[in-house]
Amino acid sequence: MMVCAVGFAALLGQAGRKTPVLAVARSLPAGHVLVAGDLRKVELGVDDAAGHVVPAADAGSVVGQVAAVPLAAGSLLAPEQVGESSQYPPAGRAQVSFAVEPGAVPAGLVAGQRAAVLAGSPDAAGAPKDGAEVKEDPLVGVVTDVTAGEGESAPSVVTMLVDTAAARRAAQLDKPHVVVLSPVGREVP
Repeated sequence: MMVCAVGFAALLGQAGRKTPVLAVARSLPAGHVLVAGDLRKVELGVDDAAGHVVPAADAGSVVGQVAAVPLAAGSLLAPEQVGESSQYPPAGRAQVSFAVEPGAVPAGLVAGQRAAVLAGSPDAAGAPKDGAEVKEDPLVGVVTDVTAGEGESAPSVVTMLVDTAAARRAAQLDKPHVVVLSPVGREVP
């Protein structure tokens, strides 16, 4: 009984434990050399995040490193996002931009979000207008920049990092619209 009580007390002590890790303090472009002010310490409520995020204790090892990809403000810093140099876009990926009509960009879309781009303007029910069917798979990637159009009728420009094989198809999309996806899921609309 005493062993169980000690074990239970040890588990309770671990339950509220948080791990200090590094987060990005402000949005940074690929190729940016990290300085201490670009990072901040946050408490992560998991016990073992080894290899997935950079521990706060390792801040000295990432300061002076180069952002290998664009880093979104508030995102947790992963070890593979920094290095000695930056090759951007990374091998096998292409950066493409889409002119997206008003109403076809989700409110609050920001760099770092996982998103899909589909052809055809959606109506209020989410179906393509003019009875057109969406025949191609959506382009899935990570948003690297969003520039709002100047004026109510001006298109916004959404820039994304997609697979290189999809770049030609991206350039041929007619009336693209953007859908935000879960950052961890594999589903596509």
